[in-house]
Amino acid sequence: IHRDIKPHNLLVSPEGQVKVTDFGIARAAAASSLTETGVVLGSVHYFSPEQAQGGAVDARSDIYALGVVLYELLTGEPPFTGDSPIAIALSHLDSEPPAVAELCPYVPEDLEQAIMKAMAKDPAHRYQTAGELNRALAPAASRTGAQEEPTRVLTAVPGREKATATRNRPKPNRRSTTWVVATILLLSVLTGA
Repeated sequence: IHRDIKPHNLLVSPEGQVKVTDFGIARAAAASSLTETGVVLGSVHYFSPEQAQGGAVDARSDIYALGVVLYELLTGEPPFTGDSPIAIALSHLDSEPPAVAELCPYVPEDLEQAIMKAMAKDPAHRYQTAGELNRALAPAASRTGAQEEPTRVLTAVPGREKATATRNRPKPNRRSTTWVVATILLLSVLTGA
């Protein structure tokens, strides 16, 4: 159990290989009594409700954190924010995050459902293994996120050619690309690639 899955601890090599880093909390927990109830470890934006309560954690706690990471990669913000770490921790316990579709309406429903299940408050309602989450994300990972706009002829307005060309140029859809990269990143981490 890693206990501190977050974007800062996920590195992608130039070859696309994903590495999980910073096993400090996991090592400390294994070497001491930090696995006891009442000890809170992890990064408040990413830790599970059971971590917020200082309860026992297992692999499903890391699955929750992966759900939070994927949520943030898709929406550009973590699911819970607050004025203090305590406020954020309480949100993990008793608040529902905004739906991914509210922030990113183009996200496929099956991908949103997978994220929300990974972030279920009750560990029994989450994916029980990384393999289950991997299988749930597979359909989204097989689709491409980039949608090419068909070629079209633009007519220039005299004296405004440059402005028209700039205005009609399709803007890159950063969020589309981000969810594809996020899904691949998450699947690579889960499968140990």
